[in-house]
Amino acid sequence: MPKALPPDVDDLTIPSGELLYVRVFPDKDSVIFDQELKRFRPTTSVLKSRDEPLSVDLSSISTPQDTRDRATIPKHFHIAAFTAATARKYGCRVVRDPDEATATTSANPAHALVFGNHENRSGGLKDNSQSRRIAHEAWIVLWNQDADWPLR
Repeated sequence: MPKALPPDVDDLTIPSGELLYVRVFPDKDSVIFDQELKRFRPTTSVLKSRDEPLSVDLSSISTPQDTRDRATIPKHFHIAAFTAATARKYGCRVVRDPDEATATTSANPAHALVFGNHENRSGGLKDNSQSRRIAHEAWIVLWNQDADWPLR
């Protein structure tokens, strides 16, 4: 949860065009080829988080590679992107939540959270009205070249 803002506040210092990067596990349940858009995108399940807001990195402070490399197993993930405007269009709020360095992790000033609908007190995205719609507008911006699927 954000340290200073309640989950019903949208941080408008994050511009609508800001790309939000999210890690995507490289398997058939997490990535799909969208026939209509003619591109790979994350599945809805990637963005569902029933118990907490969606963790993302802000593109103005991070790169897709930085987002991938901050993971415990750095090269394990694909990275998907969608805009802050997309999240807001479906009733979500985007809030800065920079991570401070700990004994086991480095600082992440790019970290932010995407909160779902106000009725969802856990902060997670609503399954069909938010995660599905955002997933349909997201795209893969960085591939895990070692993944078995869909690259091999």
